Amino acid sequence: MSLLGRIIAALASVFSGKDSTGEDSTAPALEVVPGSPTLDGVFHDRRRGREILFRLYMPPVPEESGDSAPCPVVLFSHGLGGSREAAPYLGHALAQNGYCAFFLQHPGSDRSLVAGARTEEEVRQRLLQATLTPGNAHDRFGDIPVVIDQLAAMNATGRLAGQLDLDRIGIAGHSYGARTVLAAAGQWLPGVGSAFKEPRIRAGIALSPNIPTGPGLSVGGEPDLTGLYDAIDIPILHITGTEDGMPLGEGDFDPATRLLPFQYMDRSPQYLLVLDGANHNTFSSRLRGGHEDMADMRHTQSVAMAAVLFFDSWLREDAEAREVLEQNFAAGLAPGDIFVFK
Repeated sequence: MSLLGRIIAALASVFSGKDSTGEDSTAPALEVVPGSPTLDGVFHDRRRGREILFRLYMPPVPEESGDSAPCPVVLFSHGLGGSREAAPYLGHALAQNGYCAFFLQHPGSDRSLVAGARTEEEVRQRLLQATLTPGNAHDRFGDIPVVIDQLAAMNATGRLAGQLDLDRIGIAGHSYGARTVLAAAGQWLPGVGSAFKEPRIRAGIALSPNIPTGPGLSVGGEPDLTGLYDAIDIPILHITGTEDGMPLGEGDFDPATRLLPFQYMDRSPQYLLVLDGANHNTFSSRLRGGHEDMADMRHTQSVAMAAVLFFDSWLREDAEAREVLEQNFAAGLAPGDIFVFK
């Protein structure tokens, strides 16, 4: 079976059946769900007084006993007001293809922001206010090195000892989480520069990428991103949709703005997937049986396929996967979708 055929077969179980995510827990406890086991737990950052919940999507247990190679690791950062339960379709897809995918929950920019809100407008105002507080972003950016440090300890002893390949770490994130991805990749940020660059990360996926805002980031009212991405030296896959607007309805936002990071990055391989008709909520979808909209299923299937091929190419350094991604992937997309790379 070809590489593309194997990936399609592995993804088949992800896009059928019902989702089962289990109960929240602050202590690691394995729970087997259709497709792959998951492990819920918490990373303790005692220095900053933060508890970072996680959901780990693990590869299926081999039918034959014996030692298996450690799995590459992917971290996932949710959007503003989200949780570790975001985008389970992507967690399952990565696990089915041999990745240990840690979906993080960032205190202060997670669903606790909207707890108790009584109206949609109250939710919107709370989230909007959170975006105006730089500390919220900096706190979540600072979660990434803490998590990687603790993964090293986790890999040394305990239930996951020896199962994580920490020389092959990738990161993905949606919306506010895409900001986390680009900060970890080395994007320049007002006041701190590229201080959040995490050199242990080798590739990233930015779903609904944003451009930073603040003093000195516009000329004549237009975005000026010159130099903002000069420190990014890892491959990035940018994913958006033609209807990928701003979730809080801020102004007359043009979804084409989400293409700007791809256009300005030129110091490492860059990929861009634009899905016709996909909106902002498409990418945090809770697929696995919850979709009535076939367009959503098509979009998330494309995201999952692109993500697996991308991480296979750049974390596993799989030449065949890279050839499929760059030469064959676009042919399988729907009319109106765009896939380019440079």
